[in-house]
Amino acid sequence: MAANYATKAITSHAIRTQPQIMRQRLSRVMRQRISRKLCDKDYYKSCDKESAANYAAKAITINATKNQSQIMRQRLLQVMRLLQVTKLLSNATKDKSQSV
Repeated sequence: MAANYATKAITSHAIRTQPQIMRQRLSRVMRQRISRKLCDKDYYKSCDKESAANYAAKAITINATKNQSQIMRQRLLQVMRLLQVTKLLSNATKDKSQSV
């Protein structure tokens, strides 16, 4: 239990500090795990590891795209809020300068 928690903490820290490297490693490990699971459960009767790995890569890519789009949406909202605040501040300073 503690080991799992430590692993998750280390992984999330590494993803934040070295995102590209960790994403590559994580996707490689996930592909291996998923292809192993697919072969173990006999989803593929001939246990074609190449097909299993391709399927895993597609699943990971779709998931990563969903996560990234959510992050990008949040960043876009932050930028839009900043722009609104900046516009309000500039309008307020214009009003003050015109009234003086």
